[in-house]
Amino acid sequence: MSCSSGYGYGIWLKLKHDRICTDHISHITLVCNVSTEKEIRNLYNSLKTKLPDALRVKIHPSSTIFEDVYSENDPYPRAWGFYCDTINYDAELMISQIEKLMHSLSITGSVSKKLHTTIGYTEWNNKYNLRETIETDCKIVMADIRKYDSAQWSIVTEK
Repeated sequence: MSCSSGYGYGIWLKLKHDRICTDHISHITLVCNVSTEKEIRNLYNSLKTKLPDALRVKIHPSSTIFEDVYSENDPYPRAWGFYCDTINYDAELMISQIEKLMHSLSITGSVSKKLHTTIGYTEWNNKYNLRETIETDCKIVMADIRKYDSAQWSIVTEK
């Protein structure tokens, strides 16, 4: 994956809130850097049978830089935002299920080891913190994140 091509295809948890403003679709990254739409569709369809229809998450209020989140050739080495936790589903179990599915389907990509929502993909604004923890619902979606400009990323399908 070259730096000019964003993050390939991915699986997100699309946030159902409007309290954090971004230039891109508000989401928590589960998987990225998958090469083809066919592969991500196979993974997405398999995940739909494993995960609940709605997940509830908690977004922590202190912003942080996500250094080396995916790979050493990450196209956005200065991405920043907030770490998150799931409330109604075990995040470690979810990540483990995703890794096992990717292995069984022979899909190569990057799995988020620590759930996060990215606010910016350039210089960190360390004064951008939330007043309080945000709890919100989200749903699993398949995303086309091949563009370098995050404002051009799109949802391919939703659960």
